[in-house]
Amino acid sequence: MVIIGVIIALLVFRECEHRSDKKAWVESTNSLSDFMEQEKGSFFAGMDSIIVQKEKTVGQNNVLSIDDIEALAEKYPELKDISAIIKTELHTMIKDNIGYKLDTVWLAANTDEFIHRDSVLRHFVPKGSTASKESTWYDIYASIEDSLQIDSLKVRDKIDAILAWKKPDKNFKWLRKRIPVVSVQSYNPYTDIGHVNNLVVRDERSKFAKFMTSKPMMVIYGAAAGYGIGRLQK
Repeated sequence: MVIIGVIIALLVFRECEHRSDKKAWVESTNSLSDFMEQEKGSFFAGMDSIIVQKEKTVGQNNVLSIDDIEALAEKYPELKDISAIIKTELHTMIKDNIGYKLDTVWLAANTDEFIHRDSVLRHFVPKGSTASKESTWYDIYASIEDSLQIDSLKVRDKIDAILAWKKPDKNFKWLRKRIPVVSVQSYNPYTDIGHVNNLVVRDERSKFAKFMTSKPMMVIYGAAAGYGIGRLQK
């Protein structure tokens, strides 16, 4: 009877594992479809000319749990079972030529000035003049009053944060251990990656251990315990 029970248990485990793999495959396919669909809504969608300008790669800081870190738990109280945190700082410096437009109305209204209008155009920028430039990576609008006034500045960036394994680049690399890394890539040519930090939860449990500690198994354990306690009370 014991042998039969073990065989039945193994068959049940195999079926559950098969169903779990099938469900995971369906979820993976749906997730990939959602990912590709959302990429179509990106500002940079269809711009094949943009390439990575800056890249910074650091080793993964692996932990068993992020929720147990008190400081982070207080910072993200609405989140649970955090699997990874990636922090990065971007420093953007724009250096470019921006043409300005003269306020000819102002010049026409000040004809009593001793400075000839042509001299003003050649040597000065009159009050009321505006400057603007629109590009892939930034839009800037400015005007000149008593000082240069930035009316609006919008900076765009495209960032990829990738969790990956770095391939060894030395001899006999097939004998060397892969290194878990976090790679942050910036496409904006005006942006520098100043800082990267991370925490990544690594689940070291085997597939069997994950199954045995899954929620459905917890229900089975609870039912079995309740049945056992009921039998003992009779």
